[in-house]
Amino acid sequence: MVLAPLSTARRGAELPPGQVTDHTQLVVQERVTRINHAVAGAYGVSGVKAAMNLAGLKGGIPRRPLLPLTPPQAEEMRKALAAEGLLS
Repeated sequence: MVLAPLSTARRGAELPPGQVTDHTQLVVQERVTRINHAVAGAYGVSGVKAAMNLAGLKGGIPRRPLLPLTPPQAEEMRKALAAEGLLS
């Protein structure tokens, strides 16, 4: 997914060289896993496209036979991404 690596890369850039610990790596991996489950794990391709749209990127709509997320699903995803600090 595009959103998590960009966000975590910025956070990692705040640490001085040599300060990335196993604990830091574990925290980042857990965060990326939560985000992945909220987007692709829950909604597949339709979720990835919706997440890109929410982030202001060109995700578009999924091709048939897939359907776009319903408004309640998109809102649930928006809340999950906002909780991770990826959206305001």
